[in-house]
Amino acid sequence: ASIPAHLLYRPVSTGIPSASAEFYLDGVRYQFSGLRGTVSFEAQAAGPAKASFQLSGLFVAKADAAMPSVSYDGTRPGVFRNSKMLVNRQLAALQSLSLDTGNNLVFPENPNVAEGFDPPLIVERKLAGAMNPFATLIATRDIMGDFRVGTERILHARIMGGPATQPGNRIGLTIPAAFYTGHQPRNRNGLATEETQFFPRGQDSGAYLAIW
Repeated sequence: ASIPAHLLYRPVSTGIPSASAEFYLDGVRYQFSGLRGTVSFEAQAAGPAKASFQLSGLFVAKADAAMPSVSYDGTRPGVFRNSKMLVNRQLAALQSLSLDTGNNLVFPENPNVAEGFDPPLIVERKLAGAMNPFATLIATRDIMGDFRVGTERILHARIMGGPATQPGNRIGLTIPAAFYTGHQPRNRNGLATEETQFFPRGQDSGAYLAIW
């Protein structure tokens, strides 16, 4: 047996890299450097998993430039169906699962550089997530009980449906210790649900995102 090569992402507190980017608008190329930011993830049942990025950086320059020739591969996002969603290692049916890194950025003042401040730094992070599984018997799952006493649970989502069956297009999200921070019984289309917010505990081990 062998484990295929994969990419693993997790929060870090030191050595956080930055990115450069450029985009083209009406024949003008805009360049930016020192980009850092925050990202949130959401997976909807029977839909694609999505990541939303909010980036900040320093403007470098702009110049007249023709739009480059761009080619795209045939990759399509995986679909959250025929997959796995586990709460405390047990299957859980739900509509959506979300996770937000909650990064907070600042631009350090520095009169020695051209703009008077340096590229942004991530000075604070607060991971937070939410899910809305269907309500079950207490013998099956007791989210309210876990919320009341502060019991942490393992959450795991593995997106394997549709195009995600292909190597390199599969996604796995593991939260080793989800501490429930909120619980609201709800009715969604006549079905009982448990709207649950959680905090992924662990300074640099709160969540792991794998693509393989």
